[in-house]
Amino acid sequence: MATVTLIGLDIGKNSFHLIGHDQHGHPILKKQFNRTLLLGFLANHSACRIVMEACCGAHWLVRKLQSFGHRFKSDRGHQ
Repeated sequence: MATVTLIGLDIGKNSFHLIGHDQHGHPILKKQFNRTLLLGFLANHSACRIVMEACCGAHWLVRKLQSFGHRFKSDRGHQ
């Protein structure tokens, strides 16, 4: 099985949609989670790059996921 190197995350109030891509950009994983299950899944997932929309609710989530070793890139150049 291919390794997920990039995760696209669509965040909402109650549900989170995740799409994982391999190093060639092919989607290899699609899942939907609530907040608790998302945190558990990503805490146990190997560190990778995660992209998501920038909104006021994303700041807490980014800090939490960074504590699991994941990386982020914003449109402002911060990592």
